Amino acid sequence: MRVLHVVRQFHPAVGGLENMVLSLARAQKEAGVHAEVLTLNRCFQDLDNILPSEDCANGIPVRRIPFRGSRRYPIAPNALSHVKTFDLVHVHAVDFFSDFLSATARYHGKPMVLTTHGGFFHTNFAQRLKRMYFHTVTKTMLRNYRRVIACSGNDAQTFRAIADDRVAMIENGVDINKFKNASSTDYKPKIVYFGRFAAHKGLLSLIDTFQRVRRQNTDAELVLIGSDSDGMLRRMEAAALEGLCDGSIKLLINQSDAEIAAELANCSFFASASEYEGFGLTVVEALSAGLVPIVSSIPTFKTILERAGIGLLTDFGEPETAAASICDFMKACADRHAEWRASAVAAAETYDWTRVEQTYRSEYERVLGNKTRTLLGVEISVRSRNDAVEVLDDAVARHRPLRIAFANAHTLRLAAESADLRRTLRKFLVLNDGIGVDIASWLKFGKRFPDNLNGTDFVPHYLMHTRHRLRIFLLGARAEIVRVAAERFASSYPQHEIVGAREGYFSREADVEIVRTDIRASRADLLLVAMGNPLQEVWIDKNCGDLPVTLQLGVGALFDFTSGRVWRAPAWIRRARCEWVYRLALEPRRLFNRYVVGNMIFLNLVRLDRRSGFSP
Repeated sequence: MRVLHVVRQFHPAVGGLENMVLSLARAQKEAGVHAEVLTLNRCFQDLDNILPSEDCANGIPVRRIPFRGSRRYPIAPNALSHVKTFDLVHVHAVDFFSDFLSATARYHGKPMVLTTHGGFFHTNFAQRLKRMYFHTVTKTMLRNYRRVIACSGNDAQTFRAIADDRVAMIENGVDINKFKNASSTDYKPKIVYFGRFAAHKGLLSLIDTFQRVRRQNTDAELVLIGSDSDGMLRRMEAAALEGLCDGSIKLLINQSDAEIAAELANCSFFASASEYEGFGLTVVEALSAGLVPIVSSIPTFKTILERAGIGLLTDFGEPETAAASICDFMKACADRHAEWRASAVAAAETYDWTRVEQTYRSEYERVLGNKTRTLLGVEISVRSRNDAVEVLDDAVARHRPLRIAFANAHTLRLAAESADLRRTLRKFLVLNDGIGVDIASWLKFGKRFPDNLNGTDFVPHYLMHTRHRLRIFLLGARAEIVRVAAERFASSYPQHEIVGAREGYFSREADVEIVRTDIRASRADLLLVAMGNPLQEVWIDKNCGDLPVTLQLGVGALFDFTSGRVWRAPAWIRRARCEWVYRLALEPRRLFNRYVVGNMIFLNLVRLDRRSGFSP
């Protein structure tokens, strides 16, 4: 798999976004994924220095391109010439690159994913205009991304408003070895901040609050480490003048990781007064060092501290109150420093990059359609007929309940119109049924499914090839049809036992409970429900969750065909994948809307789904 990460700033630029992309690419390389980075050829804090067009950062190939315009929206159309040789394009953050590659999606034709990184809501600047842009331009742009990956709960909530089913949450991993155990093993009343010097980081509020802490605790010190990406340095120097003069505040610029680690060796606390964070990378890095966090009470930080079980949330907007709470907190830490330090290091372990990389790779596989393919909002498993048999057999061997649905064009069309049905189908292993689903797969992913797994053919195949002796319960169709179907199943598959057969028409809720009682008493391993799509899947979801039946399959017209009530098309028509035409010819009045009108609607939905994935 060849993946191109597109990000506006990268090494040697320093920041949370830059670190995240580098760490993910390194973890992917170790996992056998070929990852490269495309970025701009100048760092925003040093615009006069042109970086090499080709480079390597920690073993990751880097391509750099020139840009025009402002740092907020740098314009770099040359990006288009670099995506051709990659299987997937992973865009980081909402900016020119995300907009431009979306606008040119029909030209480059590459499947794309986007990681949100907080969107563009990091500051209060032009919030109303940003919201308007977000719900219009950004919403339109995201339609060409097959997956939108939110790196925090706050991002997930924000982006689901405009991308709905395509949003997945993957919290960033952290290089927990970079500063692991770097903090002082002895208690020291010294607070450190490291990260970017940017307006939304609340650094002026942090300095103001610390100076009030200093008045109550004359031993307290503050060290601020970072790069000046927003022109904040002069304002920070002016705000911290008193502390700079008496030595209680220290400003360190553009430090290496080794230099930062050396400074952490004299610190016991990490502080951040940030107003907005997409993830909170530096807080987790601080935990890995054994630093006890003192941070603003924004949602991202609150989540991290709740999981860690240590740290202080405070409002730096009220510096006097914040200073008092910090002084009390530091005193408490003096008595429990070793315990809290160990808890901090342990809490950081859950953010290991190996786990996060595996989650990202699973999303890539979904986008590329290698293991599953999402069509009109329904995730369909990519399996050969024999693979599917193994999956069902494994579920029986492990006594692991498994629901199976066979999705044809009709099912997908109904799912596109119903969020409830899409939610129901997420609880099933969905297999592909029919040429319409193959066409949709070919148009969106450039490849068909390995086998046609319609229930009418697959269920008999499974009963012939399973390694288990199964107890089977049949439910559905009219009484006389299900009775004949049960007799023919018993005759054709004598290695299995038919333990029940009931019609599928219920006039009262009490009838449903009677059927449920019969199924439970039968001790069936396999339940075949033939009520037609999507009624059978909805019925299974509603009524079978607490039944001790391992395999629960919705099988459509299987009993009609098995009983002989409905004739199947000749073998040559089935091989040509045109059985639907044969059935339409037999029952034109009943099936015209489903196969003619319905298929036209389906093909139009597939056309809309082709580039981006279904967006209701």
